Amino acid sequence: MAAGVVDTVTTDLWRAVVDGVAVCLRRTEVPAPLSPARPTRVLVQIALAALPDTTDQDTGRQHTGEGDAAAPDTVRLAVAFMETHAADHIVLADLAAAAFVTPRALQYAFRRHLDTTPLTHLRRVRLDGAHRDLLAADPVTSTVSEIAARWGFGHIGRFAALYREMYRSAPRTTLRLPV
Repeated sequence: MAAGVVDTVTTDLWRAVVDGVAVCLRRTEVPAPLSPARPTRVLVQIALAALPDTTDQDTGRQHTGEGDAAAPDTVRLAVAFMETHAADHIVLADLAAAAFVTPRALQYAFRRHLDTTPLTHLRRVRLDGAHRDLLAADPVTSTVSEIAARWGFGHIGRFAALYREMYRSAPRTTLRLPV
């Protein structure tokens, strides 16, 4: 079987086991050999046996067939949320909820797949948005403080330092550059 492909027999087996476990757990009296712990173990064993192994045996990193740069759904969901809500007040718990995982699981996924933290990535997304706005803004009617605040940076000095670190230029210089 090709990596990432689950055949119909395996799919049917999985559905049958899940349905059987659901029936057992709905009963008021569960027979001893089918206590809730046992079906859970059975489900895990079947899942491990049936579902494809998407890890690279040499590196131990997950791959999705799109190359090693492809991130899992957890990271993609969090990044999509960041990109659409970057100007909003976002905390780690918001990102984790958008990705349907715990904050710790999200931190682990970002570290593993992007070699950064979720909040550091969010800061980059916000800096990028501010950079685009600074380039497009009219220096007569716009200020660096206004644009920084729009992207969630409350402290102008901290914003300027982060901006200089990322773009090797002061934000006020970018605001005045011709478009």
